[in-house]
Amino acid sequence: MTPEPPARPERDEAYAPLEAPDTLPVLSLLLFSIALGARPLVRLLPPELRPYPLGILLPVALGLAASAVGALLAAVAMRGVRRRALARVALLVNLVVLGLTGLAAAALVWIVRR
Repeated sequence: MTPEPPARPERDEAYAPLEAPDTLPVLSLLLFSIALGARPLVRLLPPELRPYPLGILLPVALGLAASAVGALLAAVAMRGVRRRALARVALLVNLVVLGLTGLAAAALVWIVRR
């Protein structure tokens, strides 16, 4: 009789490959990072593509759009059973960035109107 080899333990879930439903919170966090880096990303554009008013409004618009879509993806991901904690974190950070960017946009409109 030969002894059986020890059973291989299952892979740790933290390092398991992502499946399709698990990618939504990850995409939401990616959009969060894009919203945070909107200003440096716009500065990568050539100066011809960002004239005076557009150079100021484009980072705000990019930040609003990225955080809004990120919050939407995180809200959809909250419906799933797996990775719910990651979806909650993604929703929270995207809503914070959305709120702060909205305040910045309102302040920009208020300053321009004066």
